[in-house]
Amino acid sequence: MRTGAAPLMRRVARGHNQLDYMAGPLAHPWNTAHWVARMTTELSTILAFIAAVAIAVAGIGVWWINRAPDVRRDESETIPLFTGMGPSTFTGTDRPSDVAPRAAPATANRTASPSALPIAPPLAPPVVPRPTVREFTTTSAPPVTPSVSERPPNSLNAPLVSDAGVPGTMVEGHAIRFSVPAEGTLQFLPGRLEIGSGLDAGREIRFVHVPGPNGTEVTFGRTEGALYRHIQLRDKTVSRQHALLQWRDGHWYLRNLSETNPVARNGDELDTFDAECLQDGDRLEMGEVVFTFRSR
Repeated sequence: MRTGAAPLMRRVARGHNQLDYMAGPLAHPWNTAHWVARMTTELSTILAFIAAVAIAVAGIGVWWINRAPDVRRDESETIPLFTGMGPSTFTGTDRPSDVAPRAAPATANRTASPSALPIAPPLAPPVVPRPTVREFTTTSAPPVTPSVSERPPNSLNAPLVSDAGVPGTMVEGHAIRFSVPAEGTLQFLPGRLEIGSGLDAGREIRFVHVPGPNGTEVTFGRTEGALYRHIQLRDKTVSRQHALLQWRDGHWYLRNLSETNPVARNGDELDTFDAECLQDGDRLEMGEVVFTFRSR
């Protein structure tokens, strides 16, 4: 009986072991915790492997995007910076990204050869405006068309009034400056001077009878003088007091007042303080300024 019971007991124990194995972790709490720990470890290993693969793929993608392109283009497709420097295949329908290669990243250390750099075309010289000369004339004569188109920038006529209360205008020429009374205020004297040199060539000066002493005298010089009877010449070759015109006995007499640069009449220099009677058509030289005397 004891001998036969041992095998039976062994079969019963083996059956219990098979039931425990089939029940798994649900049968024993300790086996459940062990199974959960083992599954957690395996899941962490799988997740770590997936993360490593993802990091590797991202690194490969970044390297691929930032890699320096190795593009070799034909020289005939080079687009110059300025026209006329080489052939170009660029058209209005092409996109810039299709024509120009993508710029290399900042980390790339590349330098272009000097021969490959474009050269800018030469610049045109600046245009300098020429000075202008304003047309002027006396009140008793019609305007005279100037022989030149230039006018000085300060040729605006300025109104003025003499000490005797006679209104007038200051005429600003290029190398000459004189005053003209208002029309109908003073009496005109016979004779006139035509300017024959410089930018003021073609202008004329008329003479008037000014009330008071020396009213029929006209002075010439580089400095300013009395209104309506002084002609200011701005040329450096003219003296401060250069010449004097006097009306007497129905004629104009020219007197030289300059010792360093005398007045010349028809090419002959006048002696200091020597007066000569002027004739129609006389050529008068005062420094670099040239006049032609007209008796009417």
